[in-house]
Amino acid sequence: MSDYPSSNERLPLFETPHNGSDTSRAAAKSAASNASRQRERILQFIRDRGDHGATREEIELATGISGNSTRPRVRALCKAGLIRETSCTRRTAAGNAARVLVAAGKAERDPLLTTGAAGC
Repeated sequence: MSDYPSSNERLPLFETPHNGSDTSRAAAKSAASNASRQRERILQFIRDRGDHGATREEIELATGISGNSTRPRVRALCKAGLIRETSCTRRTAAGNAARVLVAAGKAERDPLLTTGAAGC
């Protein structure tokens, strides 16, 4: 049995805004399909990382999905209960602390652990 919630169905799509014109509706439909694929890629990457998880920056670098797309996909996955933010942090390339995300169902390590500490 898997440690993860079932996700046999495609991840839920969210209403993509449009202005009502045919071209705007077509663009919204295309964006919604792309967003779903991005959510699936991000979820799989985080699951593949296991207990080590990933920061948003690590997700961007590994998947090639821009930060402007990664952040809303991560929010949607958190809201859907498929991933969660831990209290663990790692340093970004700029030296800032970034929260680590793990797949739902994975045990969180010691919340006092920070950058460079074993397990985080």
